[in-house]
Amino acid sequence: MTNAIEAARLIGLDWGTTHARSYLLAPGTGAPRLLDQRAGDGILSVSPDDPDRDAAFNAILRTLVADWQQASPGLPMIACGMVGAAQGWREASYRSLPTPLAGDGGMTTVDTDFGALPIIAGVKKSRPNADVIRGEETQLAGLVPELAAGRTTLVVMPGTHTKWAQVRDGVLLDFDTAMSGELFALLADRSMVGRAGAPPEPGQDWRTGFDWGLDRAGHTDALAFAAFVIRSSVLDAQLPASQVRDAISGLLIGSEVADRAAKLDLASMPIVLVGGAELTGRYQRALARHGVSATLAPDDVTIRGLWRSAVGAGLVGE
Repeated sequence: MTNAIEAARLIGLDWGTTHARSYLLAPGTGAPRLLDQRAGDGILSVSPDDPDRDAAFNAILRTLVADWQQASPGLPMIACGMVGAAQGWREASYRSLPTPLAGDGGMTTVDTDFGALPIIAGVKKSRPNADVIRGEETQLAGLVPELAAGRTTLVVMPGTHTKWAQVRDGVLLDFDTAMSGELFALLADRSMVGRAGAPPEPGQDWRTGFDWGLDRAGHTDALAFAAFVIRSSVLDAQLPASQVRDAISGLLIGSEVADRAAKLDLASMPIVLVGGAELTGRYQRALARHGVSATLAPDDVTIRGLWRSAVGAGLVGE
């Protein structure tokens, strides 16, 4: 730990809804070096009715950074994510489009028991539809050096609320959000469609049920009609109950990708996927149905983005 603290120049925090992660970082070649990390509670662990929310958030921060700050007092910190939402520690500002993805970005600073904690601003837009990003802008900042110069790249960030972002030369040009992940949880776990399902068979290939859903995605039937076909197909013995969850996934992701393919020229731009292998693999498969391929982002784009944002804000040197 002594050697790590001596090399450390920044503490980065990715503080989300259910979980928080802290990273002890040092300069590296091409990307910061991760020296150590911690995990803690997300913002939902602090009640909005708590009479001393500052104390509650400081208690979480203590689990994330206390030993590092005790060993090296005054080590600069920076945070991204839902800690800057209205329900978080302090509501951080939003930037408007287009916006550079690195720099101080109008950060909001919280005074903590361990010194100043700048929170990276989110991004919002009002037209053609209102939309917001909180946290993903930092991942995008970390991804920028990996993207082709002079070209617009489509960055797809699967999750509960999947982001489709267009980035060119370090500037976020536009983005849209699909709540396919949240809809999956509702349909698979809390609907009559999901109740028609059964646990997967041992060794079952997810692609079989997923492709069944892809086959029914993006056609003339509205999603509300197509979703019920999954239940009916189980009752009619056209779809094994064990494949229901994968079929729901295929229908939702397939519909999402089909919508983007109808609105964007997917073949004209590089496509990069940010996320875990299991979920990005599903998006790669759905995109392939439209004749396009996607590459995978490095695993550490959040860490890279925290570092680049800290450099832009003058918290650390290059």
